[in-house]
Amino acid sequence: MRKSATFYGRIVDGILKLGNLKSFNSFLADMSGNVQVTVEPFRDTRSTQLNRWYWVAIITPIEDFTGHEKEEIHAFFKTLFLKHRFEMGGVVQDTAQSTTVLSTEEFLAYAEKCRVWAIEHFPKIVFEGFEEYQK
Repeated sequence: MRKSATFYGRIVDGILKLGNLKSFNSFLADMSGNVQVTVEPFRDTRSTQLNRWYWVAIITPIEDFTGHEKEEIHAFFKTLFLKHRFEMGGVVQDTAQSTTVLSTEEFLAYAEKCRVWAIEHFPKIVFEGFEEYQK
């Protein structure tokens, strides 16, 4: 028996309308006792294809040109464009937000910043395929 599951729906006039009520009820049929229910706004996540495009079309050409490792380039861009500052125990710390929490739109904006930065600093690199994700 699965211990948890995610179901999607919409709120209409304050009422939850589940996309697959039959599946939801089937899941509940195997459960008993206390449960915890969490409802949160749906957040569009980027596709595997978009993630692969970022690594192949942006990060790899920079790696090939500079000789730096892909993870190093990715960490650099996160620090540059996804900087997050917080304070803990009186110490201020700068970290980089993970790209995994970005929506598709946010990730596209981040990727475009990376691409523009790289074009400005390495004008000989040719980046292709971005236009198809602008739709």
